[in-house]
Amino acid sequence: MATKIRLDALPNVAADLADDVRAASTAEQAVTIAVGDRSNQLSPDLVALLLDLLDDVAEGRDVTVAPAGLPVGTELASELLGVSRPWLTTLLDRGDIPSTRVGSKRRVRLGDLLAYRRADDARRRQALTWEFLDEEA
Repeated sequence: MATKIRLDALPNVAADLADDVRAASTAEQAVTIAVGDRSNQLSPDLVALLLDLLDDVAEGRDVTVAPAGLPVGTELASELLGVSRPWLTTLLDRGDIPSTRVGSKRRVRLGDLLAYRRADDARRRQALTWEFLDEEA
């Protein structure tokens, strides 16, 4: 189940905490979280995830936490990608994004959807060219 949290009152706290975590991680120190009597050292991947989360909260953006295996329908999937449902169906039919059928409905795992979006964004950034700037000179 996805949990959506809006932390309007906490952007300054999140920014300060992000700065502390970032300083500790760049100083080659182990980042440890302590809650009560327990403390846990965080892996570098978890530190990166925590920093992304804290940066989003500090900027006042909505944050949604959901498991990667969460199945989503084609309507939500197309909204998340910013494409039409027919184009999403084309992507699913071509196998660009893995999907399953539940009766007549198609389901896409959230993790697969986000992986496709990241890869597509990377392809677009790589394809960007600034040659038109050279033409003006």
